[in-house]
Amino acid sequence: MAMENLLIRFLVLITILFFLPKFINKFYKVPYPLTEIFLGIMLGLLVPNFFYLDDMTNILATLGIITLFVSAGIEVDIPFITKNKSFFIGNLARHVLLFAIVGLGFSIAFKMPMHESLLVSIALTTPSASYILSALNHASRKDKIWVSNKAIAGEVIALILLIILLKIENPPELLLTIAILAVLIFALPYLFKVFFKRVFSELAGTEFSFIFVIALISAYLTEYLGVHFLIGAFIAGFISRRFVTQIVKDKDYRHLTQKKGDAIIESFGFFASTFIPFYFFSIGLKIELNLLTYYNVGMAIGLAIVVSAVKIITIAIHRKVSMKESFLDGMRMGAMLLPTLVFTFVIATLLRRMAMIDDSLFAILMFYGIFTSIMGLLLPKLIIHWMEKKSKH
Repeated sequence: MAMENLLIRFLVLITILFFLPKFINKFYKVPYPLTEIFLGIMLGLLVPNFFYLDDMTNILATLGIITLFVSAGIEVDIPFITKNKSFFIGNLARHVLLFAIVGLGFSIAFKMPMHESLLVSIALTTPSASYILSALNHASRKDKIWVSNKAIAGEVIALILLIILLKIENPPELLLTIAILAVLIFALPYLFKVFFKRVFSELAGTEFSFIFVIALISAYLTEYLGVHFLIGAFIAGFISRRFVTQIVKDKDYRHLTQKKGDAIIESFGFFASTFIPFYFFSIGLKIELNLLTYYNVGMAIGLAIVVSAVKIITIAIHRKVSMKESFLDGMRMGAMLLPTLVFTFVIATLLRRMAMIDDSLFAILMFYGIFTSIMGLLLPKLIIHWMEKKSKH
């Protein structure tokens, strides 16, 4: 009977998550993640005995977030970033400055230790590349390339800062962690090549499975080091793209055409889209009734307005100086980079688990992630409307 109940729950859950967000997106243009989060909140509050966090949901959610960060690592476009290195160096400086200002402001406003405030600042300032990409359906190709690369670059900076801040209070451990991660980054391509060539090269069709298992091992290793499994997943994704590019060109793997290599890369996106709904749904389930207070929601809205304004203005100034864009056009690009959904949820959950924040601040951060994502959806359209109105006059 217990197994039958579990299967019924699973069937109902996948039916809701796989179809309802798509219907809502078709008719109301609401991005899938927001619908999945709100479904988690509503169903968790209305039917708590049927929709709740259990091992099954947690495992599916973890698979979703791991594959999402593997995909993010795969999407890093090194040639494009290298070609525009002066712009991205300036963007790096802008992002670090914004991170420091927000961290200092948060420490003063909430009377929190600087270390914890800087970790919260990562949650408040890091763009969520996967969500932003999913919301760029109607953007031009040029905008998609710039926004996606800036978002992914922001995630890379955030991951580096996360490693440092999680270990900063223990310098020897920090140095050891950096050394192990450096070995992982430089050794993983070699391990990919050697292990695949000797064990899996004759087994056609195992390329995706091989990369996925290596990604899970990499994720586990970084979690074991105490710096979060997402870092290992991202590193594995970054290395995977290079690995696929190499084996496609290798004459020893004639069955692997360029088309097949592209399909392997794309399959991670499809795999992530299968499991990531469980992650966002599980986030909704974590927002319990006692967290839905006027104070928490009001503080989240206030934070979202202040931090988003600073982000948009700094991005607009940077683009005006470095690319000679109009200020309004820079504001439009900045508004597209507002959503912090995934990183806010990840950092908030991590800080709560480490007892660095209380339930109220956890709720504020969760609502903040949702509000920035809604603002990132509406503000670009509003700015475009202003630009069109201005051009007519």
